[in-house]
Amino acid sequence: QPSQPKQANASLRAFLQSKSADQLIDLLMGCAERDHEFRDVLREQQALLGGKVTKLVQAARREIARVTAEPAWVNSWNDEGSLPNFDAVQRRLRTLLDAGHADAVVELGRELLTRGLAQVGEAHDEGETSMELAECLEIVFRAVEKSSLAPCKKVLFAIDAVLQDDYDTVHHAGIVLDADWSPAEWSLVADELTQRLARFPTNKTPDSTQSCARDHLSNWLIQALDNAGRGDEVLTLCESEARSNGSYERLVKRLLVAKRLDDAERWACEGIANTPSHLAGIIQHLKETLHDIAVQRKNWPRVAGFAADTFFERPNVESFERLLKAAGQAKCRDQVEAVARQFLETGVRPTSAAKPSASANSDPKRQPTSSQTSTGSTQSKAAKRGAAPKTAASKRSDLTSLPWPLPSLDLPEPRIDQRERRFAVASVSPRLHPGVLLELALKAKQPDEILHWFEKMQTRAAGYGGWSGNNFSDRVAAAVAPTHPERSIELWNKLIDAEIAATSPAHYEIAAGYLRKVRDLLKNLHRTPEWHARLAGLRETQRRKRRLIEILDGLAGRPIVEK
Repeated sequence: QPSQPKQANASLRAFLQSKSADQLIDLLMGCAERDHEFRDVLREQQALLGGKVTKLVQAARREIARVTAEPAWVNSWNDEGSLPNFDAVQRRLRTLLDAGHADAVVELGRELLTRGLAQVGEAHDEGETSMELAECLEIVFRAVEKSSLAPCKKVLFAIDAVLQDDYDTVHHAGIVLDADWSPAEWSLVADELTQRLARFPTNKTPDSTQSCARDHLSNWLIQALDNAGRGDEVLTLCESEARSNGSYERLVKRLLVAKRLDDAERWACEGIANTPSHLAGIIQHLKETLHDIAVQRKNWPRVAGFAADTFFERPNVESFERLLKAAGQAKCRDQVEAVARQFLETGVRPTSAAKPSASANSDPKRQPTSSQTSTGSTQSKAAKRGAAPKTAASKRSDLTSLPWPLPSLDLPEPRIDQRERRFAVASVSPRLHPGVLLELALKAKQPDEILHWFEKMQTRAAGYGGWSGNNFSDRVAAAVAPTHPERSIELWNKLIDAEIAATSPAHYEIAAGYLRKVRDLLKNLHRTPEWHARLAGLRETQRRKRRLIEILDGLAGRPIVEK
């Protein structure tokens, strides 16, 4: 009950008031002898009342040095570990703040930030050290609020703390940062951060530690400029940082917010050209921005072109369906689907969507290679292979007469670093995608196509010295059972034998699941004797596997009654 603590405190106060001074002294001394923390509290109060604040500050500084020097670790396997105890630090900071010595707490806070964050960075725990430190820093930020620092210095103290923090420990900085500071104060903060940024080294590789640190600093400068009412300076800053530090994403986002689509498109293209190719995430985000611009302009052929670019880079069922949806908006779905399927079969892009080689990227004047200009002939050879029956879904006929209907995106190629150039040749040879075609056939429920691409996957894998298909076998068997029951039984039997060969009860249970599918299919085909023969054969060949025999007996205990 909420009233209980108040009642207890009132009772305790009445008890103490009933004691004489000597009795209170004896009581306090007894508590101090039994509890060292209580004794420290009394000594701290003695120092404060005696005007010895420096002594208390020195004690707090020593405690900070001691606690932050301790290793922090926890072994979650055996619950052993050693964690620093910040209680004394927290108590002394609060004592100083409550006594009106906010400036002293701020100075101690600077040291606590440096030492504490270093300790958190080296800790091997579950975040306990970070949380303990954060509780102490909350007192520090409240001290900053009450300190004699100039308003802009208070804000800079909090910003510096956040910039030091890589572990989300300084989340109480909002006590200062979210206060109601005037635009004039934020303007002073912006001026200081501008000077710091001018002294900060640049690095055009966005994923470098130095580049990230500069980005964090410039982000705070942008926020300060916005809060100071100097938003007109932000885009100039962002443009400068894009070219000097590779921060193109931020600039493009600001331009989009300002509805400057042409400028956003131009800077996004420049960003793609100047971003190292190994930073695929940044490049993809810039491409997505260009896609969004095309959507805003309702340029549906270009929107479909971006969907095609994604599909050719990462072919899968989802990207294929997104491409067809976009192509439908561009009124060219059938042509795009035909060429996209042929790409999955051959690995060769249509000419206007061909990806430039690394060597072409290094020399913009270089003409396309023969492999790029002869895409049509390559596709023609692939289309004439006659691998499977022609169905409505596959359309594996000669499609070389169909032009690629989507316009070229005319995007620059990302910058290829010297360290990546030597690996670029490995990606030149076309890569086929029978797995995607199999997924599409499964989704469309086309048995002939399912079997065609499943066989292709097996044949291709066998050429590499292995067999592939276990991940698909069960799905394929289930999908073709109504039209190709013998193939389904064959696939399930292979899976049954593979699971039994693993000689594990868990695998026997999996095998039982496949056996049930064979049983049900044979029942529907009125071939129950074959099911009994299969069970009998397994009992004979696997009679030493007791757990398996029990499972087989369980299956036999539910006889199939033909209707």
